[in-house]
Amino acid sequence: RPVCYPGGMRPRRLIVIAVTGLALIGAGQVWRYQHRDGCRAYVPAAGPLVAHAGGGLPEQTYANNLEALDLAASHGFTMVELDFLVEEGRLVIGHDADHRSSLDPAGLMRWLDAHPRMSVVTDFKSDNLAGLELLKQAAGTRIDRFVPQIYSPQEYAAVAAMGFPAPILTAYRLPDHGWQQAANALPLRAVTIAYKRRALAQGIRHPVFLHTVNQAVPGYGLYTDCLIPAA
Repeated sequence: RPVCYPGGMRPRRLIVIAVTGLALIGAGQVWRYQHRDGCRAYVPAAGPLVAHAGGGLPEQTYANNLEALDLAASHGFTMVELDFLVEEGRLVIGHDADHRSSLDPAGLMRWLDAHPRMSVVTDFKSDNLAGLELLKQAAGTRIDRFVPQIYSPQEYAAVAAMGFPAPILTAYRLPDHGWQQAANALPLRAVTIAYKRRALAQGIRHPVFLHTVNQAVPGYGLYTDCLIPAA
């Protein structure tokens, strides 16, 4: 039953779904109800889940803020994805210049200290390597609490050299073909693919995350706004 708001991983393939809408899956089709106005309900789902952009709030998604993180933690998440930017040499949390978070990196580190079970998946909307270098400096000994996303296999070596845990390769900036063999040769944590490109999972030997979906997809992990971990 949906849980209304009152006020790891390893199936054969993982799908992490970073969601802007409710994806209803049936008969091979996907219908999306846009969740820009937030989550009408929180639906328990089995399997690995990552809270997208900090997790959906009843009134909005893409919040990337402390309220979203606290709600995700209360729902039982252990991994949240956050959007980051680099602006004038400074690390900023937020999806873009018009949607900066009220949460700053220092506040995020304090939150992680208070929530020792939580890890953060990064999604840099500006230069990834420059951003991860700034995040490394901000995180200090907390670097193992961050799971970096990389945007091509070529970024792997530089990110590994920074000392981060094994990254997730996100394919949303990649073509359909030409990168899978290189990805399969790397010790990645997983690969994340858009739901509409899920056929690409057949050629990937790593766990696969799908984005973006707000309804359970058996056999995958999900980046999600409005699903929550089943008890």
